[in-house]
Amino acid sequence: MNSSQQSTKQKNYLIVFAWIFAALFVISSIGVIFSFFPTKKLLNPDFYKSVLENVRIYERLPESIAQQLSANLSQGVTGPDSPVYLLLLSPQEWESVLSGLIDPNWLQAQTESMLDQIFEILLVSQDPLNTPISISISEVKNRLAGEEGIQAFNEILNAQPDCSFDQLMGLLQLGLGMETQIDTLLCKPPDNIISELNPVVQSFLSAAVEYVPDQISFTLPAAMLRGPSAENLQELNPGEMPEFIEALRFTNTLITWSPLLPIVFILLTTVFAVRSLRDFLRWWGGAFLAAGGISLIIILILYLTIDWSLARFIPIPLSVYRLPPLLVQIGLFELSQELVNSIFLSVLTPAGILTILGILLLLGTYLMSKDSPIPITPQIEESDSRIIE
Repeated sequence: MNSSQQSTKQKNYLIVFAWIFAALFVISSIGVIFSFFPTKKLLNPDFYKSVLENVRIYERLPESIAQQLSANLSQGVTGPDSPVYLLLLSPQEWESVLSGLIDPNWLQAQTESMLDQIFEILLVSQDPLNTPISISISEVKNRLAGEEGIQAFNEILNAQPDCSFDQLMGLLQLGLGMETQIDTLLCKPPDNIISELNPVVQSFLSAAVEYVPDQISFTLPAAMLRGPSAENLQELNPGEMPEFIEALRFTNTLITWSPLLPIVFILLTTVFAVRSLRDFLRWWGGAFLAAGGISLIIILILYLTIDWSLARFIPIPLSVYRLPPLLVQIGLFELSQELVNSIFLSVLTPAGILTILGILLLLGTYLMSKDSPIPITPQIEESDSRIIE
């Protein structure tokens, strides 16, 4: 075997290895697209903050709670003498009361703070079982003891039946500082009595909220942190890491470094196959286009399948779902749809970028081939050499 044949055989081996590494690049790139980007979304609290804000959850919550309260209290009423009857307001009236007491900006700030603390526990905390989550309720206390609390109380009074004579006498005793049963006085008095009653009610509310702490703290349930396979929740020692948390953090670390794998494969492809700029454009362009194009096809199939499934199965009656009506009223299904769309966008973007880069690189190969000069033929070279001789 002469040197020319050995060189050709060696080149063939290099091309085979290049094809293998190029195929591994395509496979690993698809894996990274469908693991790295969705995982980084799902383990980022900013992702959930954005989704909640996009579906206007904070603006819709007072209305949703109002409808739920109205429905629940209506079902609990057994007669005019029932204590629940005193709070029997329409959804619109409850919404007005709650809107005055719950500021959407406060609700958003506390929800986002809670999300940050939860992911801090899941991904960073050294003692997740005992790390507390704190929520400040000082603003709600201030509203309840201030003008908003008085307004809410007046709206509840205006929704009640007119006061009887005995109730008016009880209100008079209350205004004079005498002892009386407040729960029997929830009725609609004349306007002049309401104005006189408001300072007394405000003092009562101010005294009541003093016993409420400025913030509440709680820890995540141990069963959630241990995972579904945990048998005995008392096995862990203080500061010991639950297996579920360890698995979650290991998976997150593994996926974080996963983009290095396709980078290694494309570099190996370059080492075995690329000998010129045209080789670079052809190999990299083909690999990028294959990885991005296959990913786009998979994304399209998954999106159509999931979209069809949501449209087909979501309209099932709530009795089958057995979900609390409140979850439906605040837009649970809209929230799910927003989550799905955001996840698909997270994989669609890198797949589209890879596809575009692949097309541009291959287009560069085509332009180089089109603009390259015509090579000198061997016959011309031979004739020139004879002339020189």
